[in-house]
Formats: sequence, structure tokens, C-alpha cells
Amino acid sequence: MNFLMIKIFNQKYNRIKFQLILLFALLVFSPLNAQYDVPEKPTSDLSLVFNYSKRNVISASEQQQLNQKLIDYEAKTSTQIILVIIDSLYSEDPNYLATRWGHKWKVGQEDADNGLVMLMSSGDRKIAIQNGYGLEEYMTDAKSRQVIDNFIIPYFKQGQFYEGFDHGIDAIFRVLDGKFVEDGSGYDEGDSMDGLWLFLLLMLG
Repeated sequence: MNFLMIKIFNQKYNRIKFQLILLFALLVFSPLNAQYDVPEKPTSDLSLVFNYSKRNVISASEQQQLNQKLIDYEAKTSTQIILVIIDSLYSEDPNYLATRWGHKWKVGQEDADNGLVMLMSSGDRKIAIQNGYGLEEYMTDAKSRQVIDNFIIPYFKQGQFYEGFDHGIDAIFRVLDGKFVEDGSGYDEGDSMDGLWLFLLLMLG
């Protein structure tokens, strides 16, 4: 095999190698590209409940009541909690989407990282709670799961979405205020996924 043939062979080999690497990269990272398109943050500072669902999940008056509750809590504690309602996750993980949402909108005070996102997809019947590092001491993975499983889901199963949001938000308040008492069954004295936003998003941001 002369020098020219060897050179041609190496060129073809490198081209095939590059194509295989490119194909592998597309297969591995394509799910990251097929993301839900998080909208731009509204300019109004008077809204903490954002209903993007076309389904009749909550009424306008119910949305206003939840919004006022969150506004009052932020004024009292500086902790910002937003509720986002959408129709579909488009196959995206709800916790990852809630994390991206909070990261893009910069929910909470930047120096305190004390924001929390409650995201519900009505079409997928899934809900997630994600919070900043500044709240991780209180809102742990276990607490988030207890709030969802014990205070939100039971109402959602009955089609009572406002009640689920309302009781879930009250439970979150108790968690953040240090008044949420576990008794081993997941319920606290009053009534009965990840708390930390992903480090990957911080590195990519």
C-alpha cells in the first residue's frame, strides 16, 4: 500500500469516525434540546400565579386569591413563591422544568436564593416543587414529597384543584416557617422533588 492510498484510507477513516461521534452526540444529547420553551418573565410585579393552561383548572377569582396569598407571604418573609400551571410538559421532567423556570425567571432574591416554584401540568397530571439553595434547610426532598402527596394530590384526585393548591401552599408556608411537624406518616399536626435547584443549571447559566 503506497503513501497515497494510506492517506486516502486515513481520510475516510477519520470522516467515518467523526460521523459516528456526531451521531452518538445527537442520540445522547437530543433530549436536552427538546425542552419546553419557558416564556419570558412577565414585567408585572403583581403576579405570582401564572396560568398558561387552556383547561379550566382554576377560576379567575381563585387565581386572584392564591396570588394575593403568595404576595402577602413574600411581603412578610421576602421568600418568593410562584405557581405555574401549564397544559403539557412535552415529555420533559416536571422537576427539571420547574428548576429551569425558576432559574430563567430568577425567582427569589438573588443574594438569598430563596425562591420556590410550584409547577403543575394539568394534561400530564404531574406537579413538582423546586426551591433555591437558600430554602433547602427547610424544604427538603422529603418535605416536598409530603406536601405534594398529602396536601395536594388528594384534592387533585377529586378535581378540586384550587383546594389542592391552597392547602399545598399553606403546607409550604408551615415548612418554611418551621411549623411543619412530621409524625412518621407524612402528616403534620395541622392536617396532614428535589429541594435544591440543579447545579448543572447554575454551571450552564
